[in-house]
Amino acid sequence: MIEKSPAIEQLLYQYTHLPIGGKKIRCPYWMDKIKKGICGPSGGKGSPEQIVEATLMAAKKEGINLDELSTKQIKAFMKRNRIGIDCSGLAFNLLNVLDKEKGGKGLAEKIPGAKGKFLVRANVRMLTDRNVSMPVSSVSDIKIGDMIRLRGGRHIAVVAAVKKSRSGKITEITYTHSSPKTAVSGVHSAKIKVKDEARRLENQEWLEETKDDKNYGKFAFSPLRGDGVRRFKL
Repeated sequence: MIEKSPAIEQLLYQYTHLPIGGKKIRCPYWMDKIKKGICGPSGGKGSPEQIVEATLMAAKKEGINLDELSTKQIKAFMKRNRIGIDCSGLAFNLLNVLDKEKGGKGLAEKIPGAKGKFLVRANVRMLTDRNVSMPVSSVSDIKIGDMIRLRGGRHIAVVAAVKKSRSGKITEITYTHSSPKTAVSGVHSAKIKVKDEARRLENQEWLEETKDDKNYGKFAFSPLRGDGVRRFKL
């Protein structure tokens, strides 16, 4: 049995199948470098529609016919124009549609400081702050919408699906994130095979690899640096 969220699945599909140049483009990673004044048109927080619009506008400005570019060339063009989404922007948008799916009105009103120029200003610190979220200590308690804090608070992923055995034990966790450090760059999902629910998350089998062929779990997840699973109190 696999527990999923139709709202998260639909939005994730949109981010990984952006209709650009007659092709389906996986949204690349982009994070604004605010201190250096290097910012993209959607601030690394845009919706799929905003990201597509920004790409089309940039191509029109440069006189480029996107239909003539390959998928790889389109992604390179988007990165050059600072178009994409960062980890917290994706996490906020996924959790926002999940909240609405469950009958809420979205997260913007519930997370202090989340409203801004691009509506979404959320970062990892804001999303995992103890005032709005709580720790999930047991792997057996992990649910869709839980947040996995990674790289000492520099990265975040969202639990998008949970697979369970007939007895109800979790056997596999699917998480979604936008990352430049992984073998698949940009927006994508990856899995953690749960060997033993009684053991901590770092002791499970992380199946994702970094872009230099290292195990992503060993690279990115360290409770000693404050990493862990957190859930909104909302």
